[in-house]
Amino acid sequence: MQPTELPYERTRIHGSQCYDASENEQLFPEVTKQMASVLVGQFHARDAEGRIYPVHEFRESQPDQADGKEPVSTYRLAIGDRVNHLGGNEFELRQSGIKLTRVI
Repeated sequence: MQPTELPYERTRIHGSQCYDASENEQLFPEVTKQMASVLVGQFHARDAEGRIYPVHEFRESQPDQADGKEPVSTYRLAIGDRVNHLGGNEFELRQSGIKLTRVI
């Protein structure tokens, strides 16, 4: 069997392991997009029952300068659950709909 030529470059990390960015993008587009984001902030938010949630704020590491837009911010709990920013200090867990308020 003849080895096939890869259509993309491999990046060598940690000795013999290789990371194939384009393969990752095809298999896990959402994860790859998140990896293109940079953690820019962390804060705590509280729900109506008083539970505290650690929230991480991410910004796109390569904002689309062709449109002249500001970088997009996304929010996630430390465990990975997605969080919607409702405005001001108000947030909502996407999956459960629990409302959160940023602790100042």
